[in-house]
Amino acid sequence: MGLVIHGMSTALSTTITAIVCYLFFGYFYLKLTDAQTNLLSAIEQVTTTYLTPLFIVEQETTLYEFTGLVRSLQSLVKQMQVSQKVVTKAEAQLLAAVDEYQDQIGESNRDMITVIELLRRGFRLRDDE
Repeated sequence: MGLVIHGMSTALSTTITAIVCYLFFGYFYLKLTDAQTNLLSAIEQVTTTYLTPLFIVEQETTLYEFTGLVRSLQSLVKQMQVSQKVVTKAEAQLLAAVDEYQDQIGESNRDMITVIELLRRGFRLRDDE
């Protein structure tokens, strides 16, 4: 009988320990959940109060940004016009250089033909050799 009572005492103490642990951990779990809820609600309030108005698109801000874009495009067009003028000048210089080169090649060909003719005459070669 003593063994049964001792077993019941052990079961009772184990059960009471489990209940106390459950209440202890349940209390801290509720406090942790409350802290998480408060933190998330504070983040949500800050977001809706301060951050969301920064990203609202209004007509005035849209027009202001569009005006800035148009000004940027105008300066870009001016830069493109200047660079186009530079490219046009470079093209004209390249064409002049190519024409001069072709003239020099033509003169070199005529000089080469003259040298060949002089060599043929000097060595008394026929025209077909």
